[in-house]
Amino acid sequence: MLNVATFAFVHLSMKEIRMAEVLCTRCGKSAEKLEKPPLRGKIGQDIYEHVCRSCWEEWSQGEVMLINEYRLNLADPEHRKVLYQNMRQFLNLAE
Repeated sequence: MLNVATFAFVHLSMKEIRMAEVLCTRCGKSAEKLEKPPLRGKIGQDIYEHVCRSCWEEWSQGEVMLINEYRLNLADPEHRKVLYQNMRQFLNLAE
């Protein structure tokens, strides 16, 4: 049985969960936000502020295929640039 204090806590917790949403640039929906920026720097912050968890997970799966298809070596700055350009395009993030 819920008492008033428990109900208030549950209500506030649910409200906090809903507040952890972002208007996603990829899918255009208000959806669950990532827990933290997935990458360092400005690009990671852009993703954190503008991309939902679902679309980030979709990119993460496609990223592996892209790396393999183009045989990208992420130690090479030019290859990372190609990967990040494709990522920004996929997630509809401005350069």
